[in-house]
Amino acid sequence: MNTNTRYTYPCLFCGDNTRHRTEEHIIQHGFKNSRWVLDTDVCCHCNTDIFSALDKKLIDFVHTYVYPNHPHISRNRTLLQAGHNIQFDQETRIWLSLQIDRNMKPVLFPQLVFVDKNRIDFYCNSNQNYQKLLNNMKQELVQVDKLSLKKLVCQQPDQSLPTIQSAVIRTAPMKYLLRASTNEEIQLLKSQIHNGQLMRQFGQESEPRRKTTQKSELLANSVLEPNLINRAIAKSAVNAVCSFLGSQRARNSVLDPLFLVILKMRERDLFNIYGI
Repeated sequence: MNTNTRYTYPCLFCGDNTRHRTEEHIIQHGFKNSRWVLDTDVCCHCNTDIFSALDKKLIDFVHTYVYPNHPHISRNRTLLQAGHNIQFDQETRIWLSLQIDRNMKPVLFPQLVFVDKNRIDFYCNSNQNYQKLLNNMKQELVQVDKLSLKKLVCQQPDQSLPTIQSAVIRTAPMKYLLRASTNEEIQLLKSQIHNGQLMRQFGQESEPRRKTTQKSELLANSVLEPNLINRAIAKSAVNAVCSFLGSQRARNSVLDPLFLVILKMRERDLFNIYGI
């Protein structure tokens, strides 16, 4: 790679004029747009490091909520698979993991939630057989050699809300997801399952609680990130202007409000890196 290459126009988003340029898809590539691209307007750092995660937020939102029946999307796709994996229940102040069924209805996974170090609560959907699910989990979690355990480290979506509680979530018979805020907490959950401490603690120190919140309330409380989705849409709009009207006009100050939306969550990072 020739690191001394200088381009006619600076990077559309960060202003750098020396970094290698890569193809920027005007409409996110995840929407099966393969050839409508900007060839040399966006640097590799912005394209990959800064905006890939942002683009994925929009793609997941459209695939999950706007057009879930698109032929390229599995009919078994869930919020857990799409990354929209938890919701905060205002009534109980508990973070709950859920899935979306084929009719696009939110359904709670059966789950053990560590409310604090001395209390574990059991939650399931209000129309499920509560006692049967609880007994199934108790029986399965002692068969350690037969369990499939996966992990999910969750980032806090809103610092004003309580910390995401650790949880053991039953996604299918003998298949469990260990949810926590850190890898260390995941490893602690795993060790508690393997040494039997989890079920001893749940059986002796806690009383199971049934979740009775209606499906509509669960849907309303699902964690979405509209600011990120709006930023991704604004980026596509700027890309389209650049494609239709040219690189020079796309850098006109009239588009500054859109750039402020696009760069908002990275403003401090961009200032530190580029001084803009």
